Amino acid sequence: TEPALALARQNQIDLEKLPMDRLITTGVIQGLIKALQGSAIKLPWVSKAANPNGRMLVYGAGGHGRSLVELLRLLPGYQVEGFVDDGINRHDSQLGLKILGGRNALQQLFNQGITLAVNGVGGISNPAMRLDIFELLNHIGFFCPKVIHPTAILETTAFLADGVQVFPLAYVGSQVRIGFGSIINTGVIISHDCVLGELVNLSPGATLAGGVEVG
Repeated sequence: TEPALALARQNQIDLEKLPMDRLITTGVIQGLIKALQGSAIKLPWVSKAANPNGRMLVYGAGGHGRSLVELLRLLPGYQVEGFVDDGINRHDSQLGLKILGGRNALQQLFNQGITLAVNGVGGISNPAMRLDIFELLNHIGFFCPKVIHPTAILETTAFLADGVQVFPLAYVGSQVRIGFGSIINTGVIISHDCVLGELVNLSPGATLAGGVEVG
């Protein structure tokens, strides 16, 4: 059908590989898209800290990174050593924390025993930049734990992958699944049975009804 053809082209489906013995509807294309997403190769993100001493850095000293520091200061077990930022002078400071250097300093910091990191690049206008930082941290060996503000409400059946950041007053409902590195910002509501992929960014106040899927 014409709608199915438009959907296939929009999602770069190879038309030569579609079945030839039936009418191709949007339902067929949607099923194919879901199957392809399910089989997509995902990076083998670091699954635990090389040195679980609680020492942590925040990559990015902008607004999102500073908000993460405020959050981390409410959580036990973490010692935030400072920021890594490519665009701020090393002699500057933010929120009383040092700028430890840019990306070139990461390997040395890791060797010094700082093996935890949070990605403070929000990336709402450029998701590729946020992915680039995660890949950089992952390549060196940093573990990015999930961080959850104490005022957020999570149902016991919700699953959050590593690297997820949950900000104040957010709600995560029954049997929700959230993929690696996603941002659940302030006041977000995710109702039951939603599925979020990797690196999803929900801005403050966003609301998802039940059963919503975000790639």
